[in-house]
Amino acid sequence: MGLVGLFFSAGPWEIFAEDTGSSTAVPEGVVAQAVTEPTGAVPSQLVTPAFAPKPGSSKWSDGWYEGGGGYAAALDEYKRTDKPMAVYMSVTWCPYCRKFEKEVLSSPVVREFLKDRIKVNVNPEASQEENALAYQYHVTGFPSFYVRSPRSNNVVRLYTGGTPREFIEQFEQATK
Repeated sequence: MGLVGLFFSAGPWEIFAEDTGSSTAVPEGVVAQAVTEPTGAVPSQLVTPAFAPKPGSSKWSDGWYEGGGGYAAALDEYKRTDKPMAVYMSVTWCPYCRKFEKEVLSSPVVREFLKDRIKVNVNPEASQEENALAYQYHVTGFPSFYVRSPRSNNVVRLYTGGTPREFIEQFEQATK
């Protein structure tokens, strides 16, 4: 049995092994399982409803879909409407994610700009489903912010180190 690859999930490291006919013991407490390519489709039973923004709330993520089930619901809405879809990939330990959220996503001008757009926040360490989404989007670091344009179905990664105004300009350019 040869080691195929490692990835970090919500729990400890998981070893993905390929069965080559020989037997090699997996260390106790380590989970081994087969790896399959993500299809981009999320099973419908995992879809969670979107949550509505709380009146008067100022949290940047109010009105955003969350997680793998939220991604499926956002993708469904994206396919039914003529709205762009924003996909934000972040992890809890990332200081750059918190800075982006505080300085850009929490900005009143950005919140207003995004209010009528489809938005989903995904944490690749929260579940294997969300990790598969990060793989599908070729995430190489955090934060990662993507825009899917309804006109061309292109996916564009935006720079997350700029100002709120620069973020809006990038988003608008990505949807042309």
